[in-house]
Amino acid sequence: MRDRDLVSFSALISAQTRSRNPRTALSLFARLRRERLRPNHFVLSASVRACSDLRAGLDPARQTHAAAIVAGFEEDPFVRTSLVDAYATFGELGSAVSVFLRGPVDDPVLVSSMVSAFVGSGCYGEAIELFVETLRNLDVGPIGGALVGLVKACAGLDREIGLQMHCVCVKVGVDSDRFVGTSLVDMYSEFGDTDGMRTAFEAMHSVDLVSYNALMVGLTCNGFDRAVLRLLGELRSRGFRPNECTLSSALKACGGLACLKSGKTLHGFVLKSEYFKDLVVNTALIDMYMKCERVAEGCLVFDRMEEKSVISYNSMIFGLGQHGHHKEAVELFVEMNHRGLRADPATLVALVSSCTAHEEAAFAHAVKHGFGSDLAVQNAVLDGLIRRGSVDEARAFFEAMRDKTVVSWTTLVSGLSHLGMYAHAMERVEGVRRPREPRTREVHPRLRYQTRARRTTSVTESALIDMYSKCGTLKEGSRVFEESPKSDVVPWNTMISGLAQHGFGEDALELYRTMGAFGVEPNRVTFVSLLAGCSRCGLVEEGVRLFDSMREKHGLMPVMEHYVCVVDMLGRAGLLERARGFIEDAGLGGDGSVWTVLLAACGMHGDVEMAGEVMGRLEAVGWDDGPALVAVSNVCAGVGRWGEAEGVRSRMRGGGGRGAGDGGGFKQLGLSWVQTVGG
Repeated sequence: MRDRDLVSFSALISAQTRSRNPRTALSLFARLRRERLRPNHFVLSASVRACSDLRAGLDPARQTHAAAIVAGFEEDPFVRTSLVDAYATFGELGSAVSVFLRGPVDDPVLVSSMVSAFVGSGCYGEAIELFVETLRNLDVGPIGGALVGLVKACAGLDREIGLQMHCVCVKVGVDSDRFVGTSLVDMYSEFGDTDGMRTAFEAMHSVDLVSYNALMVGLTCNGFDRAVLRLLGELRSRGFRPNECTLSSALKACGGLACLKSGKTLHGFVLKSEYFKDLVVNTALIDMYMKCERVAEGCLVFDRMEEKSVISYNSMIFGLGQHGHHKEAVELFVEMNHRGLRADPATLVALVSSCTAHEEAAFAHAVKHGFGSDLAVQNAVLDGLIRRGSVDEARAFFEAMRDKTVVSWTTLVSGLSHLGMYAHAMERVEGVRRPREPRTREVHPRLRYQTRARRTTSVTESALIDMYSKCGTLKEGSRVFEESPKSDVVPWNTMISGLAQHGFGEDALELYRTMGAFGVEPNRVTFVSLLAGCSRCGLVEEGVRLFDSMREKHGLMPVMEHYVCVVDMLGRAGLLERARGFIEDAGLGGDGSVWTVLLAACGMHGDVEMAGEVMGRLEAVGWDDGPALVAVSNVCAGVGRWGEAEGVRSRMRGGGGRGAGDGGGFKQLGLSWVQTVGG
């Protein structure tokens, strides 16, 4: 009887999950547990999928995971596949990896889910590495689901890897699969390879509207507007009914060709369809009419829209400005702000490009909302200043730009030439050196080329990550890290250190939490970087927990660097008494380095009384090196004790402490030097 009850529950829960009724499915699962029935793998798998569909947070999924462990199905491939999908849905990649590695990985559906989880989290290198290792070691035939995810991963990498993956698809005979083929079309679209897009499309044995849309979007983005309209006719002749994506691509093509007749025909189709209120389609109509110089029709479409987005306003602002309606464009910009829609860089580019009298106001707005460093906005402002003849302002603005691209230089040079200032233009041409394109960017491709025939070492990868971090290009460093070996702690430490140095403490902690999923144990260097990151970001309690976990969880004895980091963290947060107690409880009273850090914190927070006590401690241990004396001087100056501050400075200048220079002298503040060869 109980077995029959379990079968009934299993059928009901599975049916409710398939019918997208996750609450009912989970209620049935809870009832099953109350009746003390032991769930089977079908019940557990369906219940986990219901947790994903419910999207009510991670707790239901974790509770179901716990039930699976208790029931003895932790290693079941069906249950693990559902858990991997669920954890990936909630962004818990580390938990997904942990579940994946909990048992055998010889199930193709499980591998496919893990690949999709990596791709969804942007870990493209890991997705491809998992697939390759699976083929190499486990003799699991590739399946369409895994390859769809892998092709998407390749779109986020480089074209060479994408071509190799296409070859794999052809070799195993799945390039003709509709889902794989559509992913290949999307991938080639990202690369701007229209020939590859067509090849992938034509290889499919059967295509659907999604396949056509993928090809049309790719062709539109790459300027093949006539081909898009031909495809529209082809898909309609084959019985497919255009949807919002189809119509948007076709309308963009009409605008690109300034083909008003075809655009109006499509507009008529839209009015008779369910898409006449669609936001994306109406925005595409506005863009089409503006490009066909039919401003009134574009405004009419905009006015009739029940819902408007930032993109809709951007299309209107740009179109109005391009056709000389500058006042109306500015009024729309103001209206957009009043409606609570926040302008994005594209809005400001549209405003500046359209209205040459408003560059300064638009740029001030950009700076206020955090877009001041956006290169597209800066280049648009530069172009606007040139077009209105404000040469001196344009030059000053150009010189103030921190990052200058080829577009920036071309805008200035062509603008000066257009104004007849040929000599000034030639000076700029002579000065073009692609500024802020450091030679370090030349090193990386060379290293990749030299190591292509052999596995790149973790030392090389770590050096590249460190280089990019110190150059302030964390995005490039992250890209190298994603491609680096995950079995060595060195790249992990370097990436964590880079994130911590730039104030991304939360990201550094998240990376640390992911280490365990890859079987990598942190070392002392890892914790120095983590504690420094917590100190910079004010993550005090998290930092204290990390420090405690060194000994308790990882068996690592802290060294002085770790203690200094904790004192600095507590001191920066203003927890001076707690920092002093930490020093004394740890038995570090005889070490001057921790007292120096605490003294600097006293100066930062203006605690003169404690500063005096700390000075006494420093004198007691005979610690009078440069940092300690600088800290003492700063505290004295901060509370107006200028005589004492000057006395400390005199002592420093007189070499009365252990300094870095010859004879124990100290450098003069505001003056730096370097030693040259033979100097």
